[in-house]
Amino acid sequence: MTQLTPAAGDPGRTVALPHLTASPAATQAAHDWLLGYQENPNTLRSYAGTLAEWFEVAVTAGVDPLDATRVTLEQYKGWLYDRGRKPSTVAHRLNVLGSFYRYCEQEQLVARSPVAGVRRPRLPDAPTSTGLDREELNAFLIEAGRRGSMTYALMLLLALNGLRASEPLTALVSDLGTLRGHHTLAIERKGTAGSKTRVPLAPVTAAAIHEWLIERRDLLGQEDLGHGLLFMAPAGGHGELRDVTRRRVHTWVRSIARAAVPGKPGLHPHDLRHAFVTLSLDAGVPLRDVQDSAGHASANTTRRYDRSRGQIDRHATYTLASYLAGATTREHTPARSGG
Repeated sequence: MTQLTPAAGDPGRTVALPHLTASPAATQAAHDWLLGYQENPNTLRSYAGTLAEWFEVAVTAGVDPLDATRVTLEQYKGWLYDRGRKPSTVAHRLNVLGSFYRYCEQEQLVARSPVAGVRRPRLPDAPTSTGLDREELNAFLIEAGRRGSMTYALMLLLALNGLRASEPLTALVSDLGTLRGHHTLAIERKGTAGSKTRVPLAPVTAAAIHEWLIERRDLLGQEDLGHGLLFMAPAGGHGELRDVTRRRVHTWVRSIARAAVPGKPGLHPHDLRHAFVTLSLDAGVPLRDVQDSAGHASANTTRRYDRSRGQIDRHATYTLASYLAGATTREHTPARSGG
C-alpha cells in the first residue's frame, strides 16, 4: 500500500493509498495525479478511493483504465446505480474521474478523456438533508453540552459556524487567536489547500473551546493551553488522547440526535451545516453573508442548502407590502363597485 505524506511534511498526516489493480502505466498515472492533492489529506483519501473503485471495476471487466471508452464509463455509472449510490455520489465519482482523465490527456496518456460526453446525474434543486429547525437545533446543542466539553465545543463549531466535519479536526491549538476583538479559529476550507481562513467564534463557542483546552491540557500534562491538534478524544482509560476521525464525529452526532431529536436518529454532521444556512437566513442574515460564512463559492450552493426556501412565511410579499405601506393604503385601495 503506497504512502503519501501531505506537503506540510507532517508524518502524522501520512495517507495510506489503496492498492490499485491495473497496468503499471495506469497505476503510475494515478499516483502522479494524486500527488497534486497531497496538501489536503481528506481530498487525497477520497479521490484515491474513487480511483481504486474505478480501477477494480474496469479491470474486472477486462479493460485497463487507460484503454477505457465512454461506453466503459457509462457501464460504470450503471454499476454505481445498481449498488444504490445516490445521484450526488455518482456525479461526484464522475467528476473525480473527469479530473483524472484530463490529467491523462495533458500527459498524452490517452487521446481523449472517456468521461467526456458522459452525462452527469441531474441533481435536485431541493436539498435531501434531514435538517433541523430552531427548536431541534437548540435541543441538540443542549444534549451535546451533556457529553463533555470537547464534544460540546466541536458541535458548536459545526452548528453555529457551519463547518464541515473535517475542518475543525485538522485545526491546531495555535490556530486559535483574536482579530479586532473577535475570538477566531483558523481553518483550512475545502478547496483552499495550503491556506487558512479565520472564522469568528460566538461567545458560547469561544467559552466552550476554552473549557476544553483546560481539560485537554490537564489530560496531556501540557503547559499553558497546550499545543498540537485542537480536538483529540480519550483513547482507553489511561488519560491518553488520539485524533478524532470524521467517522467518530458521525457517531457522536447520531448518538446526540437519538437522545435530543428522536424523530431524526439518522442525523449526519452535514445536516448541522444545512441547519446553519437555513436558520441564519431565517434569523435575517443576508444571503451574501451566509454564503461567505459557509465558505460557498456560489450563492446557488447556499440556496440549495437553505431548507426553508420557498416557504410562505418568508415570502417577499410581506416585506414589500410593509415597505410600500404608504403607497399601498393611498393609491392601491380599490374603488367601490358602482362608485
